[in-house]
Amino acid sequence: MAKTEVRRVFRMTPIRLTLLMIPCMTFVWMFNRLLPPTRQPVEPKPQLPSKLKTSVNYNSNSDQESECSHYSACTADDLVGTLKRDSILTLIVSPKAPPSNAAKYSNETLFAWYRDQFLYETRASLPGVDFVIASRDCAALLHARSYGLPTYRLGSHTSDVEAATYRHILNAVHSSIGATSPFIGFANGDILFDTSLADTMRGVMQFRESMGQNHVGVFGRRINVDVERSALQPTFTLDQRLLNVQDAVKSNGKLYWTLAVDYFIWNRELTLEFSCFPPFFLGGVEFDNWFTGLMNHYEGVATIDATNSLSAMHINHDTKPRMSHSSLASTFNRQLDKLQDKPSQIFDKSDRRGCG
Repeated sequence: MAKTEVRRVFRMTPIRLTLLMIPCMTFVWMFNRLLPPTRQPVEPKPQLPSKLKTSVNYNSNSDQESECSHYSACTADDLVGTLKRDSILTLIVSPKAPPSNAAKYSNETLFAWYRDQFLYETRASLPGVDFVIASRDCAALLHARSYGLPTYRLGSHTSDVEAATYRHILNAVHSSIGATSPFIGFANGDILFDTSLADTMRGVMQFRESMGQNHVGVFGRRINVDVERSALQPTFTLDQRLLNVQDAVKSNGKLYWTLAVDYFIWNRELTLEFSCFPPFFLGGVEFDNWFTGLMNHYEGVATIDATNSLSAMHINHDTKPRMSHSSLASTFNRQLDKLQDKPSQIFDKSDRRGCG
């Protein structure tokens, strides 16, 4: 009987279990109060860099046009801004318009803003080189001016169709913007350069002087590189972002295919009859090969492949780096190229073989 009574006394009933849990839970609660709080990391809402916040409303074309009408960069017929006196090279580029709908803060848009800001800051800071931003888009021109870069409005003296051709933009860098540097040229709008650009052109200058070479044409390929968005955040200094990209080039950079050329540079005294050029459209394929062929056929011009000395980096921004090959401009350029004779028919104005 005694054993049975003991079992009854210590039998755990629901009421007894509840009464036992109350002090235990109280102890746990007090213990947790004494510990430092632990919080799950929350990714902050992306914020656009203040440098990129302008008065232009990118979500409305009509509002943008009225806003831009007050800015000389969007209405001037000539160069807006000043060129450096000591530049060895004046390079004209025609980038795309700034990303639209930035307020949505998508990962793709934010990465585009970071990359865009980095490109413009680098162009504005590189010594020895003048970058001229040429575009028909007012937002792109205003964006460039916000970084102090000189601009040139394409199409101010011609039709919109002609303004979209390579021959128009090459003629602009040669005769319309007043460049006084020893070398002039054109580069694709999404190419990042570093100090190797000016260094290479100084080497080309020494080559000309030592060899007595009158004319040169400098070409090269780009390096495609994948860069993390965090590496381009504007919280880093410009030098640190450039180092981040250069480190990425060492780890995953790849030279683009051999048939593609991303920049064209020549000495300013070399005069070409641009009106004789076929009307290849900007952003399309075929022109790079055609123009390189022209220089190779041009008597008295030494052509130089600067790929190994000049770092021309392209930060990949999508999973299809050759999307431009399927564009309307590329389709037109391919058909146009089939109709052309060899580029050896085009010479400078002093040669009456002219457009032949």
